[in-house]
Amino acid sequence: MGTGMGRVAPAAVVVAVLGGCVLTDPGGEAPRGDWVRHTVSRPGYAYTVEHPAGWAAEEGAAALRLAPPEATAPTEGIVVVVVDPAETPPPPVQYTYTTVRVIDAGGRAIPVLRRDPAPATEAYLVLLQAGRYVAEVRFALGDAHAAVFDHVVLSFSLQPR
Repeated sequence: MGTGMGRVAPAAVVVAVLGGCVLTDPGGEAPRGDWVRHTVSRPGYAYTVEHPAGWAAEEGAAALRLAPPEATAPTEGIVVVVVDPAETPPPPVQYTYTTVRVIDAGGRAIPVLRRDPAPATEAYLVLLQAGRYVAEVRFALGDAHAAVFDHVVLSFSLQPR
């Protein structure tokens, strides 16, 4: 799967591999402007992500949901789910992925994907891998928040333990 638009078969979906585990250094400089750094720790891994200061960060058993103040439904937001594919059963449906655009991570392309069939509330997602873990960063908001999604993806760091 290149950086261009197009359909890819599920087996050919290439996730952005976080070589060395991180896109950014979570211990590095503080977030700029009105961004807040949020850390989630689980057995086997921890991850850090930045989100706008006015947004809610709701941790569930399996996911982190980031939602703007105007979100009215629990399905609206940016959701981060981390799985170990070796320990997670395959989904009950076979997905086809389409690259809808690319996020430039300092010269490295991160494909933004749409999966079909997708949940009605999911516009697109990014798959990021560190070690044996794969993070799905899912977007379920309007285009006005696309830049926030990109920042969340670019600030994401996943550290297997």
